[in-house]
Amino acid sequence: MENMKLFEIDEQILRLVSLDESDVIDSETGEVLVDVFAELEKLSIKREEKIINIARYVDELEREQKLIKEKADLLEARAKSKKNQAQSLRRYLADSMIKLGTNKIEDETVSVKLNSSKSVNPFNIELIPAEYINQKVEIKPDLRKISAAIKNGMVIPGAELVEKYSVTVR
Repeated sequence: MENMKLFEIDEQILRLVSLDESDVIDSETGEVLVDVFAELEKLSIKREEKIINIARYVDELEREQKLIKEKADLLEARAKSKKNQAQSLRRYLADSMIKLGTNKIEDETVSVKLNSSKSVNPFNIELIPAEYINQKVEIKPDLRKISAAIKNGMVIPGAELVEKYSVTVR
């Protein structure tokens, strides 16, 4: 009966309480064949110990889960902070490189390149003609269409082509 699982203890208790009287007492001699009460007492003690131990393990697992979640939240916050710091430093690099007209700097470990791209800045959506507006739930200018028109020499009221810079670090 050592190292029994909880379900095995429960099965033994149910077996004991469902025994026929003939299985417990010898009808000819009156001798008690199985001391049901003593066995039930032993099993009940084992069952309580097993339940307490399982409950302690559940408590330990839940504490560990909480600790892991807290650490994951901390790591997520640190990752977000590092991402923001990297974005800030990219802007800092771009500003410096634009200021002095530097396009590329590299050594054997890293390459920094100033990239240029053009995008539409719809500074006044209300002035942009309807044909250049995509309508969904919100009013939003068709930036590709506006960009193509401006590149083809058209003047689109309410929009202008602006140059943006980004930095690639490898």
